[in-house]
Amino acid sequence: MNHPTISVYGGVQPPDWSHQLQRRRAGIFEALVMAFGIIAMLIVLWVMSLQGGVIPTALLTVAAFLPFLVIMQVLAAVDRWEREPWGTTAIVALWGGGIATFFSGIFNTVFEIVVEAVTGDAVLAQTMTIIVAAPIVEESFKGLGVVLILWKRRHRLNSILDGVYYAAVAGAAFAFIENVMYFMQGAATGGVAGLGIIFFMRGVMSPFLHPMATSMIGLAAGWTAVRMAQRSTGFLLIPAGWLAAVAIHAAWNATAVLSSPGMWIALYLFLHLPMFIVWMLFLRSASATEAKVIARGLETYVASGWLLPNEVQMVTTRTGRKSAQAWAKQFGKPSHESMTAFLNGCATLGLDEEIMRRLGPDPLRVAHDREVLQEITRHRQVFLESAGVRI
Repeated sequence: MNHPTISVYGGVQPPDWSHQLQRRRAGIFEALVMAFGIIAMLIVLWVMSLQGGVIPTALLTVAAFLPFLVIMQVLAAVDRWEREPWGTTAIVALWGGGIATFFSGIFNTVFEIVVEAVTGDAVLAQTMTIIVAAPIVEESFKGLGVVLILWKRRHRLNSILDGVYYAAVAGAAFAFIENVMYFMQGAATGGVAGLGIIFFMRGVMSPFLHPMATSMIGLAAGWTAVRMAQRSTGFLLIPAGWLAAVAIHAAWNATAVLSSPGMWIALYLFLHLPMFIVWMLFLRSASATEAKVIARGLETYVASGWLLPNEVQMVTTRTGRKSAQAWAKQFGKPSHESMTAFLNGCATLGLDEEIMRRLGPDPLRVAHDREVLQEITRHRQVFLESAGVRI
């Protein structure tokens, strides 16, 4: 197998946006989100265990984790060109599965109690909570976390797809914890059959409801970060994304509560399933577009000698990436890890180049890209030396 192309980069400088400011860090904020997210998630699971027992809760948590894994695999496939750091992914997941779940549960419960006290109708209160309160409250808390985290990490946000990815992760984590509760209710009322029905409805027919709904907020936040020169104007998009998220969520809940079985199936087939298909097609199209944007952004690095055209092909084509990683893997784990980091770093540089062409230089992004450029040079040296290639 031929080795990947070696770049000639001695002494040539990368694109310089003429900013020398030091990069700020958001470590304290991220640590707090992780800590509170873990605590909140454990509290929610503990409350469930008080109602259903420790062992049943543990088993149902494992069952709820299966749809979550499927969702994360799909999102990973969409995010294949420029992988998001696992740390930020974990933080967003803990917000969605911990903080958002915890506070949504409190607000939804209070709303239902108040409505029942005012109307004296428990059924009406439950229905209004499911159709009205839950979509508003849950998408607000999930979306708030996504927007805050993306804002703190905005110089690491490289494309619209990044915003969609992180929001979908928050939605997937929220659905994971919520599924434990629904599985517990299904098992309590219908035994194994009841659990099977709920698992099929939530784990097979609608596992992407929460990720799809919340991704509308991520889409708006991502667009604001990487496409809008005037951030104040761009922030108007976020309420629009929130409205879209609430509408998608409310439509599903209303269908589940108000429809007869036959009508529910019809609405699923002709409304919700097509909506999901359109969403998946959008993700696929956005992923393909991202590869083209990366290739266009890396042209500057090719022109300055930091990359060769064949290396761009390695980064931006599925066959090129697969071939490069397979080649590096035969020389050991460090070689394979360095190749993966090299491909990811090049993708970051290409996306950032396009963003700063459009919006102008961002000091934090410039500082980060300089670090990335040094890293990909080091990673290239590792996998080439592992293969015995002299540079």
